[in-house]
Amino acid sequence: MSRKAMLVAFAYFVATDSQAQNCEVVTATAHPNYPPYQWRQEDKIVGATIDITRELFSQLNVDFQANYTGPWKRALQQVKVGQVDMVIGLKKTTDREQYISFTSSPIATNPFTVFVLQGNQFDIKTWRDLYGKKGGKNAGDRYGNAFDTFADRYLDLEESYAVASNFNKLKAGRIDYFIHSRFAGLAQLSVSADAASFAVLPYNVNEGLLHSGFATNSPCAIYNGAISLGYQKLLDSGEVERLLKLNIAKWQQQTNHSK
Repeated sequence: MSRKAMLVAFAYFVATDSQAQNCEVVTATAHPNYPPYQWRQEDKIVGATIDITRELFSQLNVDFQANYTGPWKRALQQVKVGQVDMVIGLKKTTDREQYISFTSSPIATNPFTVFVLQGNQFDIKTWRDLYGKKGGKNAGDRYGNAFDTFADRYLDLEESYAVASNFNKLKAGRIDYFIHSRFAGLAQLSVSADAASFAVLPYNVNEGLLHSGFATNSPCAIYNGAISLGYQKLLDSGEVERLLKLNIAKWQQQTNHSK
């Protein structure tokens, strides 16, 4: 290595080491009501995405805290102004990229699937198999440009502002199917007395992804590369899906205990 290259490498090491020293604790936030991915537990955020990220920072010998910082919009605002270092488990959008340095690898898959009333299952292999049926969705949900365009043109989807409302519509026969996150829907049903009344079809209408990211002005963003690499390894190994299923059980236990 030339003397110039050695000096450049040394300068990079000093700079990154200095940034790492300025990041004594990684403070994180997340959506407070999206089990099993993440949810509020008193003044903390817990869930599969938190377990994953905490484990990776533990391997780096870096302290990590996931705190409840308010409703989702407020949490995002705190990331935007740099009051927290990191936001966990959210969709990567152009708007958010203005103030979030996203991980290059997703933290988890978030497939959206079709829920139906037990006994009313139907074969579905393509989006077109939903044509002619009355569907339900959560207001504001987006499933990717391709499916959103198809749905606007060809599907009859009725919006509701709560997941429970869509399941109630299924039970009442007002809709034939409900499009929702597979794992979030299973978590919702795990604490419902009516869980046996519903079924989830094996087909996914899309294969959504959740990322994490650092506030662009956070010194802790120095760990973005290491965390991205760790996320990919855990996804590839199947550990992420295992933790999602485990956290459905945790959510069920916590919710039943609080009743």
